[in-house]
Amino acid sequence: MYLRSLVLIAAGSVLIACSASTDPNKLQATAAAPNTQPHLGMWFWIASSSNAKRTAVADPSRFSLEFFADGTVKIVADCNRGQSSYQISAGKLSISAPGLTKIGCGSKSRDREFIAAITQAQAIVTVGAQLQIEFAADQKMLFARAAGAKLP
Repeated sequence: MYLRSLVLIAAGSVLIACSASTDPNKLQATAAAPNTQPHLGMWFWIASSSNAKRTAVADPSRFSLEFFADGTVKIVADCNRGQSSYQISAGKLSISAPGLTKIGCGSKSRDREFIAAITQAQAIVTVGAQLQIEFAADQKMLFARAAGAKLP
């Protein structure tokens, strides 16, 4: 019985190995397939840019956007959490007014600035490992992909 089990396992392994495609053209096509939704995943707000002046965010982990393929975006705005919906078409981005918790984060928080900017979003661009959201003439929010985040 033991020998019969070993023979069946070996035969199954050979069949699986033989059925796998070794055509290098198919492997290259799979590896080269572009990511058509590079915005998906979690992004931390790292800076704002306005008229060539860049202002860094003191603690990027307190401000994030997590985009999902179904058009949902989860939002962390300092001490508040919530979600909204978004649409992207030909590089144009719109984010609906989010439903958020209403915790007072303190006078030094940039939570209101963050929410105001994302709801005025006009365009979205991924540049390398960064995401840029443009929301007014020469005004941008810069985001970095969350470390360890799963790429779509």
